[in-house]
Formats: sequence, structure tokens, C-alpha cells
Amino acid sequence: MTRIFVSYAREDKDRVAKIVAFAGAIVDEVWWDDRLVAGESFTEETERRLNEADFVVVVWTPNSVRSKWVLDEAAVGRDAGKLVPLSFDGQAPPLGFRHVHCTDFSGWRGGGDERCALALKEALTRGAKARVEPAPVASAPRAGLSQRRLLWRLAFAVLGVFAIALVGGLMVGALSILKGRDANAPSIAEVTADLIAGRTPDDPYAAAAKRAVEAIGGSDRAEDRAALSSFAAGDETGALDILERLAGDLERAGDKNAAAEAYTRVGAIALLVDQGRGLAARRKALELSPESLPAFQGLFFDIFLMRGYEAAAAFAEEAIARRDASDRFKGYAYAHLAIIAMDAMRDEALAEERIARVRALFERTKDPILEAAALYAAATVDWRRDRLAEAEREADAADAVTKDGERAFPAEVVRSRIKFSQGDWEGAFAIGLSSLEARRRAGGFLPTPLLQIACRSGLFLGEVENAAPYCAAQEGRSDQSGGAGFRIVSGELALARGDVAKARSELSASRALAGENAGTGSAGEAAILFAEQLRLEAAIAAAAGDLDGAQSLIWRHIDAVAGEPNARSLRAGALRLYGLWAMKRGAPERACAPLQESAELYAAVGGAAGAAAARAARAKAGCK
Repeated sequence: MTRIFVSYAREDKDRVAKIVAFAGAIVDEVWWDDRLVAGESFTEETERRLNEADFVVVVWTPNSVRSKWVLDEAAVGRDAGKLVPLSFDGQAPPLGFRHVHCTDFSGWRGGGDERCALALKEALTRGAKARVEPAPVASAPRAGLSQRRLLWRLAFAVLGVFAIALVGGLMVGALSILKGRDANAPSIAEVTADLIAGRTPDDPYAAAAKRAVEAIGGSDRAEDRAALSSFAAGDETGALDILERLAGDLERAGDKNAAAEAYTRVGAIALLVDQGRGLAARRKALELSPESLPAFQGLFFDIFLMRGYEAAAAFAEEAIARRDASDRFKGYAYAHLAIIAMDAMRDEALAEERIARVRALFERTKDPILEAAALYAAATVDWRRDRLAEAEREADAADAVTKDGERAFPAEVVRSRIKFSQGDWEGAFAIGLSSLEARRRAGGFLPTPLLQIACRSGLFLGEVENAAPYCAAQEGRSDQSGGAGFRIVSGELALARGDVAKARSELSASRALAGENAGTGSAGEAAILFAEQLRLEAAIAAAAGDLDGAQSLIWRHIDAVAGEPNARSLRAGALRLYGLWAMKRGAPERACAPLQESAELYAAVGGAAGAAAARAARAKAGCK
């Protein structure tokens, strides 16, 4: 028996009634209560029905996103892994609910053969046949962190440091099920990576579709060819279906390690499509291969992004306490805990305590993976604290003790962050571009921090068109404020191309989105978003020739980041930008003092390249 609970705003009753009638023909029981209004407490009956439901269908509209009642009900569905979101009027889900694909019913005429209706039917019938229950991890409430799959600064940065490169090619066992396949054709793994890369301008979907058909042209399963080709046209779910079938075949054949790798890949691709599905796949991968570091990493960050710091920490501690957990696994988990302690909680003491545990395990095992994990975690803590020279030494040491294939964390992500904070925009840009290209060729996922650094450092350097694809590729990787963060990136790109009007429009859109989602993220992340908006506004003012306004805004930006652990490098970068703007607008005398302070700040935090660049700019401006 399949039961659904429908959550909606009372003002939308008439439209929702049609969905209720349609759903009633699909499932055994539909429960909705049009007598409740926003703000009322849960009744016993409502809570019982909500908890017993197999699915919680929430209808997002301009009315329901403001309803505390609907938000409460949707949260129950989300946390239980049974949320099915729909929308009217093109309404985006509110913050905390955007990791699950939302079906738009705005143009629905009531027919069962329309695309949106078929999507709802598929979600309910497929889910009823194969429900995957959520993991038994703690879901304690947390202060401030948004339950969104990809946060603009915090979560993007954290995810990037640990974002797995998609497993490099499925095992031979996976390929053996593709009968008659040309041995020289690209693997399914390579094709899937190409299809993801097809989201960027340099690798269009049409070319990816061609490679998809070539790759599995010999398969005796027509649905595989159709699904891959449809993914090339924008249907990411098709690729997930294929890989899940491959994983299932491997699992039934008894090849647990290969199956775990396939499920891990499903989880990584699902970052772009359906976080809930990714969570289930990653959980399956870890179940099949409890010592798999990529499987642990993926699941850890899914839980962190969906449920917050406390839940992720509880999951990691539970994994560490597993009776048969190896020292390598325990140390790897502690390194992850160290990173989020610093990035999410700004708790350096806790981060250092966890790094000490990793080091103790290394001393016992002499495992280079653990030595590198401790060093990379320490480098990230030192980067966050503006101890940049020390962070660079730790990254160098980590590289020295492990081979490329053994690294616990992607070194290039750590290095690009350090370079950018040091003011070495050229170095950060070079690392970002080379690493992203290498990952694309190898079939790897493109970590958001690398995209972010390649985009921003390229724009700062004037490498606009080289940076543009990496700016654009961030679209769809949702942030904690409803897309407000990406709007800043889009505005910066528009301004670099000379389109001041579009930059202003994107800034306004960013602020509107941030306002709509106010109060859902942490105060610290809200402050960072506010600071980035101010920096864009300052750049717009400078581009319009208003250097007084730009100066005032850049100081407001600096004030907004003053409480961050890496406030000095952020201030150095902001002052350098203002100096460059002043020079570009023909007022070099206004650049001298900001560039001088920028050089001093860079030197103080170990940013020799940034200090040299600021001094060179002063010399060019004719400063004494």
C-alpha cells in the first residue's frame, strides 16, 4: 500500500486539488488537509499521517514558500528521504530543499500524458517499487548551516577540498556486460565524464551524444543507448539509470569492489541532479566496500550538505567506531572531521585535536595516506588562518610522501586556494586551468573551488574569455542563498565584458535571492555573501567612473570580512583591486596608498607574489 501526504498552502487549494485527484489514481491513498492554515501547530492526526506516508508531495508556490506549516511538513519529508517536490508559477524551492529535483506543473492542463504528470507518476511508482531508507545518522539541529547541497563559499570550498574525482573508469567486469563493444571505443566512464563536460561551451551535447552512441554501439541493450543519448540532450537521470544497472549487475556477480566504484560514480553524478539519489548510492557503495575512502568521502559530504555539521560528525564518528575499521580508514575520517571543524565551525582547537589523531595513527602504521591526510588537513587549517607560507610547506610535504594515485585529497585544490590568498593570481589561474583540463580528460568531476578560482583569478587578470567557461560551469551548483552566489559570479563576468547594465541586474538579482532566503544560513556565511555583493557593487561603481563610491564600498566590503580568520589576505586582495581600478580610470594617485597597504598585508601573511604584484602596480602608477 502506497500512501502520500500532500503539503500545500491554503490559497492554492483549487490547483492542488487537481494534483490530488491525479495522484489518487496512481497510489492507494492520498491524504491532505485543507482545514489547516499556516502557523498552526501540528495536530496528532496530521503528524501521524505525515510520518506514515511513503511520500511527502510538497507543492511550492509563492504562497507555500512563506508558510511555516508547509516548510515544517516538507522538512519532515526531506529528512526522511521521501520528499517529492512540485511547483506552480515557476516557483523555486526555498533554501534547504533544492537538492531534490522539483517538477514544474505551471503549464499543466490536467492531462496524464503531459511531461510533468508523467514525471510525478514515475517518481511515485519507481519509489514505491524500490524505496531506499535514509541512513541511521544523527540529524541534530544545527545553528545556521543551510541544508542545501552546495553552499556558495563554505560548502563549495569544503566540497572542493574533498570532492572525489569520479572513479577513473569502471572495472573490467562492468565493461564485460557490453557485448560486442569495440575495444578502442571510450569506456562508459569516459563517456559519462564527457557528457558532464558537455555542460560547458567547449564540449557541446551534440558531440557528447555521438561519443555516447559510439561507446556502447555494440551493446545488446537498446535502452542503454537511448538513455545515454537522452542524457547528452540534457537528461542526466538517464546516465544515472545506466550506471545503477551496471552497479547492480556487478553486485549480483559478486564483484563488490567494482560495484562500490560504480555506485560511487552514481553518487558523484547525482550532485548535478538528485542529491537524495546520490545519498542512497553512496550509502550502498560504503555498504559493499566499508573501507572505500571515496565512498566514505562522498557520503560524508552528502550528509554534511544535506543535514549539517552535527549529522556528518555523528556519521564519521560512527564509522570510526566500527569494530573492523582499519587505521587508514579511521585516520581518513578524522582528517575530514578536522577540515569541517575549521571550515564550518571555525574551531581551530578541535581541528588540531583531530589532526593529532591522524598523526598518531600514522606513527603507528607509517601509512603515507595518513601522513598526507594530516598534512593536507593542516594546510587547509593554516590557509584558513592566513598562515600561507606554512600551508604551502605542508602541501609540498604531502606531495612528497605520496604518489598521485595515493593522495588522500586533491592537492591542486589546496594549492590553488593558497596561491589565490597569497595574491598569486597567475599561479592560481594556471593551477585551476591545468587541473580542470586534466580532470576532464581523465573523466573526473570538476570540483567547484577549482572552477571558482579559475573563474575569479582569470577575471582579475583580464583573461576574460579563458575564464568564462569556468564561470559559466558553476551555474546549477546551487548555493545556500537560492542562487545568489552564482549571480555574483555572473555579474563579475558581465562587468569584465563591459556590460555594466547586466552586472547591475545580476547584483540586484543576487540581493533579491539572498533576501528571500534570509535567516536560513549561518550568520558567517550571510556576512560573506554580503561582502561579495559589496565588492561587485564597488567594481560596478569603479567601472562607471565613481571612484569615491567604489572606495566607500570596498571599505564596507573589508569591514564585512573583518571577522573572518583569513581577513588579512581578503583585505589585501580588496585593496589591490581598488588600486587597479583607480589606475584603469586614470587616477593613479588614488592607487598608491591602497596598493602600499596591500603589499604590506600580503608580505605579512606569506604572500610574496601578491606583495610583489602590488609593489609593481605602485611603480607603474608612479607612486613615491
